[in-house]
Amino acid sequence: MEKRKRGRPMASHDVKVTPEFRENPDVEKLARALIAVAMSIAQKKEAEEKTTQKSHDEGKGDDMT
Repeated sequence: MEKRKRGRPMASHDVKVTPEFRENPDVEKLARALIAVAMSIAQKKEAEEKTTQKSHDEGKGDDMT
C-alpha cells in the first residue's frame, strides 16, 4: 500500500482565498496585478478569435461562379 503524501494535492479544486484588508495598500502592486490580468484576458480572446476566424475561412472556398 502506498503512503499518503503530505500537503495539498496538485489537482485540488477546493481552494478558498481570503482577502487581507490593509490600511495602506500597495497601489502600484495592485495596478500591476490588474494590468497583468487584463493582458491575459485580452490574449485569450485574441487567440480564440484567431481560431474561430481560421475555421470560418477554411469553409468559404471560391466565391466566383
